Amino acid sequence: MSKVVKAKYTTEAVCGFTHRTAMEEAARCLLCIDAPCSKGCPAGTDPGKFIRSIRFRNVKGAAETIRENNILGGSCARICPYDRLCEEFCSRCGIDKPIKIGKLQRYAIEQEKLHKMKTLVAPAKKKNAKVACVGAGPASLACASELAKEGYRVTIFEKEEKPGGVLTYGITPSRLPQSVVDHDIAQVRRLGVKFIMNTEVGKDVNLDEMGFDAVFIGAGLWSAKKPDIKGTDLKGVYTAVDFLKKARTKKNDFKPGNVVVVVGGGDVALDCAVTAKLLGAQDV
Repeated sequence: MSKVVKAKYTTEAVCGFTHRTAMEEAARCLLCIDAPCSKGCPAGTDPGKFIRSIRFRNVKGAAETIRENNILGGSCARICPYDRLCEEFCSRCGIDKPIKIGKLQRYAIEQEKLHKMKTLVAPAKKKNAKVACVGAGPASLACASELAKEGYRVTIFEKEEKPGGVLTYGITPSRLPQSVVDHDIAQVRRLGVKFIMNTEVGKDVNLDEMGFDAVFIGAGLWSAKKPDIKGTDLKGVYTAVDFLKKARTKKNDFKPGNVVVVVGGGDVALDCAVTAKLLGAQDV
């Protein structure tokens, strides 16, 4: 695989807002008192509040609002189906087109990273209670951050080399760059959460012997479902999870082949198709 092809695979496909375009987009907001967009956000990120902050040039305040309820704000800004959630509820839909809420959220978090803003602060007083989180995917990261904000001492155990779960191993980097995931995870670390990597619970460690007061299981859903047809056990046949993970971890050594067939047509299938093409497949 050429370095040029690999660069395309790792380069983010969609550009974000500049300062000027972000301010122009935020200025389109109607500043609704009832903020229907915020009611349409299942993560409770409160778009109405953070867009208001951006509009009045308070970008740090916008990032703080996002992080308050969504520790994975940078990742969500790129992969959340906001066109079917907060943006669908936007009042401007009845006038012209909805505010690009996802891109404004992305802008706020990019500014947070660029200017090294400290938007989350670990509590000064710690509780004595200790909690273990099994797995370092989105569920455990969210759980750990909420507990850490309450003062609990939290340790995350992960059998893989890097934290992030599906964010790190299951989404093509052209859609979700690893640097974005790493920045989100850095916010969890800033809250005092401890990460223990390359450690499988039940095999490498026994939590019963480590004195934890509570355990959260966030092991993820990595077992794939295969169609009941001949040939699924042959060499070169991958589940979507394995295919995307190999592409992320094998660097230049992974070659999908010249002709690739993807069974399925959902978001994950499309990620596989794009990955295969970006990694050199001629016919997908």
